[in-house]
Amino acid sequence: MRLLLAHIKSGWHHGKGVKYSKKRNYELSLKHYLKALDYARKTDNLGSIANELECVAINYYRLKDYDRAKLYANECLNIYKQLSEKDDSGFFDKCVDRVKELLSNIEKLN
Repeated sequence: MRLLLAHIKSGWHHGKGVKYSKKRNYELSLKHYLKALDYARKTDNLGSIANELECVAINYYRLKDYDRAKLYANECLNIYKQLSEKDDSGFFDKCVDRVKELLSNIEKLN
């Protein structure tokens, strides 16, 4: 039951993060993505954790906090690489490429 509640709460906060991100309120979006990450970590679902880490990294990037963006992006990248090794669909390979591009953009600005 706790896992189910954590999934629900993570999804709810993720949705709020998306909503505020679309409104370009990145500070409030970040707040919800961080909450979503906390709940995702309780589920032990690596895909969900990596997704939330990526969202957090993107928001820190948008807020020009490049050190934190890099920190979260690197953690995210490590998980996506791990998932990519176990998945033949190529889905996580695309995630790896996307996060590598984010890290490249961070390096250019930092």
